[in-house]
Amino acid sequence: MTLIEFKNWFVLTLNKKYPRREIDFYFNQLMEHFTSINPIDLALKPDQKLQKIPLATLKKTTLELAEFKPLQYILGECLFLERTFKVNQQVMIPRPETEELVQWINEDYSSTKNIQVFDIGIGSGCIAISLAIENPTWIVEGCDAYDVVLKVANLNAKKLQAKTRFFKLDIFKHEAKKEDSKYHVIVSNPPYVTHCEKKEIQPNVLKWEPHSALFVPDENPLIFYRKIVAYGCDHLEPNGYLYLEINPKFHQEINDLLKSFNYIDIVFKKDRFDQIRMVKAAIN
Repeated sequence: MTLIEFKNWFVLTLNKKYPRREIDFYFNQLMEHFTSINPIDLALKPDQKLQKIPLATLKKTTLELAEFKPLQYILGECLFLERTFKVNQQVMIPRPETEELVQWINEDYSSTKNIQVFDIGIGSGCIAISLAIENPTWIVEGCDAYDVVLKVANLNAKKLQAKTRFFKLDIFKHEAKKEDSKYHVIVSNPPYVTHCEKKEIQPNVLKWEPHSALFVPDENPLIFYRKIVAYGCDHLEPNGYLYLEINPKFHQEINDLLKSFNYIDIVFKKDRFDQIRMVKAAIN
């Protein structure tokens, strides 16, 4: 199959699934990732033959796109704050809103050195690793309840040469001890989408991303926040801050929750889409 023949087949396969501009973007991304062919070749050498192995891979990935598999899972990587993180279907694809959460912490502590930071529910490790790289004097740790998730995060830490320590911890089973570490900052982007919101979720997310990292029960939407807020009470240093990514629909309930645990200086922040997406609060 020639280059132009494959391009025509690619467009025909996806034209009822995606806008044309998005199809062209996907085509260029796949060609760049799986071959040495660039967009100029398509214009100058449209009759160039595609080799058998990359052609088979390109066809396979095209059919995956037709099933709404996210491009990041197909490529096995995702950009987050201009760094390339490995991702697979065991971890959520990092979002732009989460970049803003990291930037908020960086801004608040821009002149602070030698603090201890803890990320609860690390996923790909994008939050903890970004903070560690951008603040080399900080001691950054993180936890997750799943070994498969820890494996991805550790691969990213090694790849990006980040000085982080990740370990297995299920905060639902954790009981605070006097010898536990204390942190100046605790950050988390926990699951916060209710099951009744599934109808609003795009198929590329609903079908492919891990539901354990996305959804919470309709009758208990703050289940993770209650545990994290309580964990902060036991593990934050005096005047330490908790930073959370949140579901905008529940910002008032989260405000009430923080107050019930005697947190102070509660500040909510909107994301680039004008949604109340983040909150920080100090331990009293």
